[in-house]
Amino acid sequence: VAASLRAFGPSETAARLPGALVAILLGMLVVVATRRLWGATEAWLALLVFATLPLTWGLARVLTFEVTAPLGVALVTLGLALGVPGHGSTARLRGWGAWVALGAVILFLGHGLAGLTMAAGIALAYLLATGDRRLGPVGAAVGLTVALGLCAWWVLSHPEDLLLRSLRFTQWPFGGGPGAVHRDFSWFIGQAGFGLF
Repeated sequence: VAASLRAFGPSETAARLPGALVAILLGMLVVVATRRLWGATEAWLALLVFATLPLTWGLARVLTFEVTAPLGVALVTLGLALGVPGHGSTARLRGWGAWVALGAVILFLGHGLAGLTMAAGIALAYLLATGDRRLGPVGAAVGLTVALGLCAWWVLSHPEDLLLRSLRFTQWPFGGGPGAVHRDFSWFIGQAGFGLF
C-alpha cells in the first residue's frame, strides 16, 4: 500500500490498488493451476466461479493488509494440488514445490509465525486427508514444519529486534495478523477453505 501511495499519490485508487492486484493475481493462479490439472475449458470455468465469489470482490475492493493470507494459502494449496499424480504427465506438473515454498514465504512475511503455521498445517492436513506418502508431499510437510520450528527459534530468541518481534505469534505482523478473537482453529479452517476453493 505504501508503494502504491508513493507512486500514485494519496488517493482512494492508490490505496485500494494492491488489493485489486492481489485478487487479479489470485485469479491468474486459479487459471494456471486449473489449466495444468484439467485443461483450458475448466480453467476458464474456475475463473468464472472465482470471479463471482463475494469474498473475491471484497478482497479486491477493501483496503486491508489481509490479502497475503488468501494469496499464500492459495499458493500452498494449489502447489500441493499440482503435485498430485494422475492429472497429467510429470513434466506438466513440475514446479509445484516452488508454489508451496513461495506461499509459505508470503504467509510468513505477511502473518509471521501464524502464517507459517498455516502453511505447515495445510501440508500436514493434505497428508492426513489423502494418505499420500510420496516423497514430495511428505518432504513439503516435513520441510514446512522444520521451517516453522527454525523460524520460531529465530524470531523468539531475538526479543530486542523490532522486526522479528512483529513476526511473533502474539504480535500483529505487517498484515495485522489474526486478532485475539480470530486466533483459533475456525479462523485457520476459514483461511484454508478459501484457499482450497
